[in-house]
Amino acid sequence: MKKWIPAMLGATMIFSATSASVFAATPTAVTQVSAATNAKVSSNGYNISLDQNSLCSNTSLQKVLGLSKTELQKQFQAGKTLADLAKAKGVSTTKVTNALLQPQLTKLASDQKSGKLTQAKVTSIKTDLTKQLNNSLTKKVTTVTTVTTTTTSTTSKTAAATAKTTDTTSSNNLTSLNKSAAASALNLSQTELNQQIKAGKSIVDIAKDQGVNKTTVINTVVAKEKSWVTSQLNTSWKNTTGTLTTEQQQFKDSGYLAKAAQLFNTSADELQTQLKNGQTLTAIAKEKGVDSSKLTETLHTYAKEQVTEQCNQAS
Repeated sequence: MKKWIPAMLGATMIFSATSASVFAATPTAVTQVSAATNAKVSSNGYNISLDQNSLCSNTSLQKVLGLSKTELQKQFQAGKTLADLAKAKGVSTTKVTNALLQPQLTKLASDQKSGKLTQAKVTSIKTDLTKQLNNSLTKKVTTVTTVTTTTTSTTSKTAAATAKTTDTTSSNNLTSLNKSAAASALNLSQTELNQQIKAGKSIVDIAKDQGVNKTTVINTVVAKEKSWVTSQLNTSWKNTTGTLTTEQQQFKDSGYLAKAAQLFNTSADELQTQLKNGQTLTAIAKEKGVDSSKLTETLHTYAKEQVTEQCNQAS
């Protein structure tokens, strides 16, 4: 299954070449995201980005820590966590958390005032975001690095060096499985759905154009995503190659691994190691004293939040 979400890895570069005399080489920059798991916290569609660029550009965080954007960048690149910086500056982690939370608090207050959210829901989302932020303070910050690859041009007719991009995340971050579900609910073929997504429309926009209830479409896609998530709970990640399969990488990059790790009070890296050693999430939950139904509920809730958010986003 390919990747939905955010935050999510884009294209895999596949290079093929036959022997040829080389006359010129042109470097091509490809941006890749490091394997850190501290990129974002989310609750009910309210997101707070925790990648290096977002944190360094956060003026509230700069003010609380007394550090400029450049100084923050240097500290993160040196491996410092937000908790490390707070301690060094004599600032409470609560102030750091509040600085990160503030933009969403403003949005939550506005949504409550407009009647979109109840007070109870606002409190629930705030509590969830605060908990996730507190857990993120001791994690290293995700960095974005630029990797330079080269493609080679040649005048030889008998040989050529080519580079092509294979899309591992469909337009609008829609997986092939969920795209199929959305297309069916929208009474469209996948080709027709692709064309509209590429034109910049969101799933919700398309539903409106098709005269289909957007909630029906979202619920259909959510059900498909939940079914896939459930299928991963009793599957170990052990394999002969030692590398993650497409579905395992999808599960990790979509945030489900980190969400489960949070529930188990462990790190995503430690959880991944256990899975690669042959354990399943259900078995690990039992070891940790976490009811399997709680694990399922947590991941299903997260799935609904992510799918709902993505269906409202244009490509």
